[in-house]
Amino acid sequence: MEDPFVGKKADVYNKNGIVALFHNKEGEALRCWQEARLIHDRHFDSQCNFCMHRWSTGVIGDAQLMAELAQFVFDVPGKGETLTFYLEIAIGEREKGMEGLKSFIDKTEESQKGQ
Repeated sequence: MEDPFVGKKADVYNKNGIVALFHNKEGEALRCWQEARLIHDRHFDSQCNFCMHRWSTGVIGDAQLMAELAQFVFDVPGKGETLTFYLEIAIGEREKGMEGLKSFIDKTEESQKGQ
């Protein structure tokens, strides 16, 4: 990604956060994601990035990650829904995650047949 970013202000903050993290500027990345969430408190990408970064660095544990993302991320059709299943697999709830993914795929295939 190259500057300048164009788009909605929350999206721009989110992208700036990703770039900052890539350049080992963790504090700036966290600040950018916080700014995005202040502009739009249900901004999917910045909330995911913020939570996932804190989880991957050990700041929060599995239960806290799932609780924070459950606030509004998991109920977003498609990407939020499947993120739930991927994270269940990542935190050791493999069977639950795999079953959720299988169900999601089956449901998606059924809805596509009806179109």
